[in-house]
Amino acid sequence: MFLALLSLIAMLFGGHPQRASYVFGAAFVVALTGLALAISSIRGAKRAGTRRPRSSALGVTFAAILTALSGLMLTAVLLFGPQYTQYVNCMNSAGSSTAAQNACQTDLDNSITTRILGSSSK
Repeated sequence: MFLALLSLIAMLFGGHPQRASYVFGAAFVVALTGLALAISSIRGAKRAGTRRPRSSALGVTFAAILTALSGLMLTAVLLFGPQYTQYVNCMNSAGSSTAAQNACQTDLDNSITTRILGSSSK
């Protein structure tokens, strides 16, 4: 459970484009390790015939969700990293102008759509 929570905390710091892939990768590994440990804890308790690790079921659920979420975020960052970096730079230069922010969002949508359609047609 602790490792799953650690993974969640790590994912909160993944917003910076230059470090997002490292943070989400580390969060994925930590959540996966937590999932493996929680499953082994449940198996060990079943073999011993005890019900001691009751929180392990919650740990398995939480770690499985965070493993899937961090894996999805890592995949998204690896596939769309350049588009995300361009979007962040555009939003930083847009300031408080709503029109400029909307233009940045439209550019991001178009570049992701182009990336998806370009990848699927090959």
